[in-house]
Amino acid sequence: MPAWCSPRDVLARVVAGLPSRAIAMELRITAATVQDHLKSVFAKTGVRSRRELVATILHL
Repeated sequence: MPAWCSPRDVLARVVAGLPSRAIAMELRITAATVQDHLKSVFAKTGVRSRRELVATILHL
């Protein structure tokens, strides 16, 4: 996989329960990039935590 990914790539792994470092290693990006994607998604959805984000995604 290239060193670029979309927030969806990160979200799929968050739902799977992976921590940021594992997501970063799997997608070949930095942990900071993972956090940036998550902050963006949190802002767009109005959630405040990974747990809330996962619950929101699973209820769609």
